[in-house]
Amino acid sequence: MFTSTEYPKARQMTTEEALDINGEELDAIREEYSTGKGWDDYVNSLRESEQGLEEINLHLEEYVMAYEKDREDREPVESIYALKIALLQGLAKRLHPMSDYGREKLFASIKCREEFEMFVGPMVTLINKENIDLFKTVLSADIREEILTEKRFALGALRTRHATTYGVGAIVYHLDFSLDTDLDATTDETDNGTLWIDWLFVNPQFRHRGVAGQLIGDLMGQMLRIGIDRMYAEFSITIEDKSVMAYLFGSWHFDLDTEIDPDAVMCLGDISYSETVNRLAKGVNYLSSNGEAAGNMIIKKTLQRFSYVGYLWGVPAGYIDMKLSCYAGSKSNVGAILLAHKKPSGMIQVEYIGAAPGGEKYVPGLICAFIKKATLACDGDTIVRIPVDMEELYVLFKKITSNFLGQYLITGLLVAPTADVNLNAEDVKELLKATE
Repeated sequence: MFTSTEYPKARQMTTEEALDINGEELDAIREEYSTGKGWDDYVNSLRESEQGLEEINLHLEEYVMAYEKDREDREPVESIYALKIALLQGLAKRLHPMSDYGREKLFASIKCREEFEMFVGPMVTLINKENIDLFKTVLSADIREEILTEKRFALGALRTRHATTYGVGAIVYHLDFSLDTDLDATTDETDNGTLWIDWLFVNPQFRHRGVAGQLIGDLMGQMLRIGIDRMYAEFSITIEDKSVMAYLFGSWHFDLDTEIDPDAVMCLGDISYSETVNRLAKGVNYLSSNGEAAGNMIIKKTLQRFSYVGYLWGVPAGYIDMKLSCYAGSKSNVGAILLAHKKPSGMIQVEYIGAAPGGEKYVPGLICAFIKKATLACDGDTIVRIPVDMEELYVLFKKITSNFLGQYLITGLLVAPTADVNLNAEDVKELLKATE
């Protein structure tokens, strides 16, 4: 469904284009796709879905019996279960997926999927090193690497055609359990973590068949099962895909908006150096100058001292590029450190910039040294991405290059249900009865 997050394979929105689109426009796009224009239409849609679910349940057993007779023919039973799951998830989001009624239907959809998997086979699975090759058509090389190093997790959708099972879609996410998040919680009483959805892609041959919706609903249901009710989606996306994004996540009651990625992204071929850049880069040490073993020890001890040792979990040997990574200060007393990694796509990602108390003054020098070394080590078309959380760094980047590749983001926060849609199953039953 969505384009690659890698530069520069898809045309990203310019800053001007992104600023011209706001939450109101995305809401308008969502309304264009929504079912019904008024409350009566809304209730009728709810009733039709409930009736459709009853109809499917009447025929489900005969499909199961047919499969029992011919286990080589999985497609018919897979299709009717996928339809039942889609209807359950559709009912969950008709009012709100976090209402009592919505949660009930989401949990029912997961139970339905698990029932199918017990006697047929996986329909949605956690992607790992054993099965990741099944999903090579829906995951970029960079995303695959992040899954294998456990920086991200992913659910994959499976479908069978002509007795062969294919990985047809994937939703990639990570969980944040830090307490300093600036997002508004959907509930006031708990802080069980935040789900961040980072990537969603469906094989073009399997689009418009409910795969993306099932992945979103399944992931949301699993998160609600374990008490995570704060959910956030953030995608880099091309201008042509904004309607798809607004429809998919808007229909799940995400509050949508746009922003420019705060990270600095630039093309090395467009960089020229001023005397300021050369001066700031002096005195910076590259990890490669100490040898790989010593470089790894510097990283480990420095991150322990900066209380960020968790970064190393799942990171394989050789992941950090010693030639591009650098530090300021002595080996035994690092004042600031920059760690870089070259992704499979060729893009260079600054994975971490950290400083000891009082060491923030070294950060501009680290960045200048990194960019100079990256320019020498790579070709002119190489893209670098640097996280920026200091205002003075923006001023520095403007001195280095005037050509930023401003990545356009669509963001979405799942908002809590309002009182009029925060209904339970009995409320819905009474509502349908009263409007017959």
